[in-house]
Amino acid sequence: MPLGGGQSGFGSGGTAGVGTSLNYIGDHAYSNSGELASNTSAVTHLSFNTESKYIVGRVTCFGATNISNIAVGRTSVFQVKFNSEIIATLKTDTAEEDMPTVVYTELLIPPYTRVDVTCLSDASSADRFTSAIVVGRVY
Repeated sequence: MPLGGGQSGFGSGGTAGVGTSLNYIGDHAYSNSGELASNTSAVTHLSFNTESKYIVGRVTCFGATNISNIAVGRTSVFQVKFNSEIIATLKTDTAEEDMPTVVYTELLIPPYTRVDVTCLSDASSADRFTSAIVVGRVY
């Protein structure tokens, strides 16, 4: 049974689908934002609700990159919220390369929790993309 969105075993676009919802394969859950253009306004990458079970997993955030010009990047900040409360702020830097370009943190997501992952970058760009993934085990 899906706890946050999609169909049991299949996301909105199949098991490899992207979008903001939470998808299930057996006793595992995932949400994959796909690539979204970097922006100086907060962009929602993931947004879902859990139901009666908890999830032990990880959120991974990928900093802004331009596949056509890999020498150019951005600084981005991701926020992870549970029920509108910020539980983690993660920073990536693909411009100076003096900070990680991919960051993650472990999560224990309680039952009946609204999860939102947003990203804010230091510049808007139609050719530099960020993404976020949540992967976990459902208990």
